[in-house]
Amino acid sequence: MLTTSLAAPPAPLGARRRWTVLAVCALSMFLVGVDATIVNVGLPEIGRGLGTGTRGLEWVVDAYTVVMASLLIVSGALADRLGRRRVFRRGLLVFGLASVACALAPPSGCSSPPGPSRGSGPRC
Repeated sequence: MLTTSLAAPPAPLGARRRWTVLAVCALSMFLVGVDATIVNVGLPEIGRGLGTGTRGLEWVVDAYTVVMASLLIVSGALADRLGRRRVFRRGLLVFGLASVACALAPPSGCSSPPGPSRGSGPRC
């Protein structure tokens, strides 16, 4: 005879804990919005620094967006397997480290490679 044991459902979150989770999620989405705004505001200077026109600047914005969009499903699957909290924390860590790498990159064209990696953080 085969018996199956099911794990007990998690205990419901208290009101304070639910508000804390909501605040953390809202703050992380706010950071993503601020990051995208910073890139868009800085586009004229980025274009002058890289010596590129409008077509090249489209890819500066699109690189960030493409990375974020491509990792949506992967992040959801990882969260199902590894746990939402763990994947969320690692995503914030990737985003933070990539932002630091962009801030510390020399002002030549080298700030572009870490830029798209910032898009991988919020989706995880």
